[in-house]
Amino acid sequence: MNLIATRIVSAFPGTGKTYYTHGDYVPQGFAADSDSSRFSRNELFPFNYVDHIKSCIGVNQFVFVSTHKLIREALFREKLPFTLVYPDRSLRHEYIKRYYERGSHYEFIDLLNKNWDTWLDDLQAQRGCDHIVLGSNQFISNVM
Repeated sequence: MNLIATRIVSAFPGTGKTYYTHGDYVPQGFAADSDSSRFSRNELFPFNYVDHIKSCIGVNQFVFVSTHKLIREALFREKLPFTLVYPDRSLRHEYIKRYYERGSHYEFIDLLNKNWDTWLDDLQAQRGCDHIVLGSNQFISNVM
């Protein structure tokens, strides 16, 4: 069995993870969109999520994961190299518009809007990973 070199990408909401994973130009199984909201937030979290990420290594070329702090800390602790992708701080309104256009719930949009600066500060301070800061009208598909 040939193993695929896998790149773990921790990407901010609205950067195009799902679109990239399910796009017509991406072969089946090329990328996995591992949405952390599908995993129980019980005593096993984030370990159950990290185990899932590990199961994708060697199978998918890209594994897109959450930017949640617990996840990033777990990846760092497990010595799993990852790339962090997030928007430039000046793009708050562009991203809020993206969330509305894709039909995100108001509570989700409000949470992101209220925490924008705090979360970007936290992402910019993340150590132990590569950083890609997206510009206006850029998505993961532009930088991967």
